[in-house]
Amino acid sequence: MRIGIEAQRILRKNKHGMDVVALQLIRALHGAAPGNEIVVFVKDGEDHSVLKNLTNVKVEFVFGFTYADWEQVWLPLAILRAKVDVMHFTSNTASVFCPVPYVLTLHDVIFMEKATRSKAWYQRLGAIYRSWNVPIAVRKAARVVTVSNYESDRIVFYFPEVKNNLRVIYNAVSSDFFEEGSQNNAKVKGVPRQFFLFLGNTDPKKNTGNVIKGYIHYRQNLKGDLPLVIGDYPRKRVEEMMIEEDAAYLLEDVISLGYLSHNKLANLFRQATAFLYPSLRESFGIPILEAMASQCPVITSTTSSMPEVAGSAALLVDPLSPIEIATAMERIERDNELREKLVIRGQDRATQFSWARSARMYTRIYEDVSMSRMLSKLSIQNL
Repeated sequence: MRIGIEAQRILRKNKHGMDVVALQLIRALHGAAPGNEIVVFVKDGEDHSVLKNLTNVKVEFVFGFTYADWEQVWLPLAILRAKVDVMHFTSNTASVFCPVPYVLTLHDVIFMEKATRSKAWYQRLGAIYRSWNVPIAVRKAARVVTVSNYESDRIVFYFPEVKNNLRVIYNAVSSDFFEEGSQNNAKVKGVPRQFFLFLGNTDPKKNTGNVIKGYIHYRQNLKGDLPLVIGDYPRKRVEEMMIEEDAAYLLEDVISLGYLSHNKLANLFRQATAFLYPSLRESFGIPILEAMASQCPVITSTTSSMPEVAGSAALLVDPLSPIEIATAMERIERDNELREKLVIRGQDRATQFSWARSARMYTRIYEDVSMSRMLSKLSIQNL
């Protein structure tokens, strides 16, 4: 087969969620079926090294001014020229006029849910685009894939017509997070010997406000003394929240880091006392597994997909309760036996999710779609 993979943003320097998923999947597909040819459609960027040494992978650079015209105008033309048998759109949306049958990975329908919508202008524009595109894309897709049973139920709620065409394929965790080789073993500078780690961003679902309130309660009421390290979140917003809570005196113990690369994040997990991931809403939650693979205890939420991913290998809290978040922090800090138990369970849990397994499942779907296309062509020729 000649398989097309849409991966518009994987060459950008600072990769996030769906970029990481697409990249890991491409690398795993390279090994899952070496007889297939994979054509990856990308927008040019700074990080050309990520797809090197993949012998059956061809990169097609596609021009575009914006995300929308790249996907709706220039990508379909590139797909036509590349003559792929089946196309895989990896990031929630698809070309409306795709010239070949396609598989759509619909990571989430969060854009349909008012409670977790972002107020940031670029995220709101993205939600408007998805609100137009996704209803069309799921109806036209040969197969729709999502990443958890929880999200599958949410998709069927909004798009009941897709129920019989929907499959669940879990995300996974890179082997880099299990390894402590020389290139990944350097200590991250500027962080204390012990700390709690939180990966915040401006998306409301990440629940940064309640994490900050939980940390303040942990320090003021539970008399904990470990610092909090926050990645990828504006320092100014942290300061504003701490001042609003009359806790500005704790700011010296809240350390703000910028964007965290793959290797830097793995090292932070290995250094951290625990990882805080009490999100309000996730379709999967790869950082849960990354922390577990790195032997870092995890505090996560009782909501959405997170119990499905974490199993019994994390402390689960109500993300709307700063007191529960604080209590879980205090327990992990002071209970060595609990911490060791979570580390052991976490590593075992992380091994149950592999990109190789996910790639094999996707390959079977590509084969089914390609075979259906071939049979359809034969039927037309025999008429």
